[in-house]
Amino acid sequence: ETEENKNALGESPTRVVGSIHALLRDDGCAEFGLFSVDPSYQSRGIGAKLLDAAESHAREKWNLSEAKMFLLEQRKDLYGWYSRRGYLKTGVKVPFPVDAIGKIGKPIVSE
Repeated sequence: ETEENKNALGESPTRVVGSIHALLRDDGCAEFGLFSVDPSYQSRGIGAKLLDAAESHAREKWNLSEAKMFLLEQRKDLYGWYSRRGYLKTGVKVPFPVDAIGKIGKPIVSE
């Protein structure tokens, strides 16, 4: 972890239940990723607190007011949540970084 590369964790008394990664990109933009909350802990405000922490870090440490985030296309249910948070859907699609699967884990989605 460096000043340009920050992680935040949501924890219960016994384990990590959520995470988010904030990256200061080479183009001067913040990017949030690896954002997840254990399904058994969702709807408790953990995701909102994690995203608040990432956004605050980008504003306070990097002096940025905008960030980019990439969502798995299969998780259309999340678009509304991000929209209510002020994020805009750009329509830009990028392939999942399959070369990173060994580093970040394989995405699990239910059909």
